Amino acid sequence: MSNFALDHLFCFCEPELSRETENATRAGFTLNPGNRHPGQGTANRAIIFKENYLEFIFMDLPGDAKKNPLRLDKRADWSNTGASPFGICLRGEISERESTEFWTYRPPYCPDGVIFIHKSNEDEPEQPLIFVIPSSARPIDKSNINLSHVTHKARSEAIRAVNILGPHYRWPSISKPKEIVLSEADHLQMKVTVDGIVPNEILLNDLLSIHGVP
Repeated sequence: MSNFALDHLFCFCEPELSRETENATRAGFTLNPGNRHPGQGTANRAIIFKENYLEFIFMDLPGDAKKNPLRLDKRADWSNTGASPFGICLRGEISERESTEFWTYRPPYCPDGVIFIHKSNEDEPEQPLIFVIPSSARPIDKSNINLSHVTHKARSEAIRAVNILGPHYRWPSISKPKEIVLSEADHLQMKVTVDGIVPNEILLNDLLSIHGVP
């Protein structure tokens, strides 16, 4: 079995990110300036920790997204399509046994990069998107990291746990980091637990909340 680590989580948001930015900043988190993903149709901002990060992703160019094999436009329009607005990125090496459950994606905004997409993205889009980056590098290990982007007044350094809720949510037959829990519920919610000096609950938007370690 593979030995995956949690690299990052994403939640689709409205492009303005007004609620997410205001609520995260008030709680002591720094957001990076963000990036666009040409050819994929999305853009983002993120709360980057030393160990992993939380991504606020949004639709930027729907036309590009509709031509891209990921079809993230469906996840962005989750309330109408029924696709999950959540994503889970793992880092590590995929075992030979698990390799048949993924397909290879070469992001157009990074032609030399490779991401492995779990086939549930096409077979069961109502499940969170699960994908793997074949790397062991944490955000803090990357040469282009801006240290001001991983410094938070909340003194948080890592996502320690996440509980993602939705109808019929379940983990596929691949390795799972212990921090991740998928729970079946009749509503959608991503509850992210981080270390540092954090209140019991910070509501970032209707789908996403951050919690302090109990």
